[in-house]
Amino acid sequence: MLRVPFPEFLCAALLFAASAPAWAASPAGVWYGEGQPEDPGIVYLDRFDEDGTFIANFRKYENCMVVYDHIESGRWFIEDGRLITVIEISDGMPVAGLQEYRLEGQTEDELRLRHVGTEYLFVERRANGFEFPSCGYIS
Repeated sequence: MLRVPFPEFLCAALLFAASAPAWAASPAGVWYGEGQPEDPGIVYLDRFDEDGTFIANFRKYENCMVVYDHIESGRWFIEDGRLITVIEISDGMPVAGLQEYRLEGQTEDELRLRHVGTEYLFVERRANGFEFPSCGYIS
């Protein structure tokens, strides 16, 4: 077994920790998801901008008609393996809200966030733009 003197090991560990990002990938971009803890029929688009702002649009369709449409926006940041959203505007009205999600995984095409509190897993797919797919494509 290789034995490394403690001071050298500690220095190497600190250098590695300082150089390793808390979350390797940025969630910046547009993501499409389906389902909410209270209603699996809701679909949503999340847009996380590089400047730390976000907008989220939630919709529900019945017979290809929008029966629920909700928009919130604010700021986002990453801290200790969590994505935190600070909601400042909800349906055009100022609010003060905060949501926390554990970052469970991200690839180029998929973002997995688990809500802290409800433990609901959100699985989002990268979208080409901030526009909902046509009603026939929503599962």
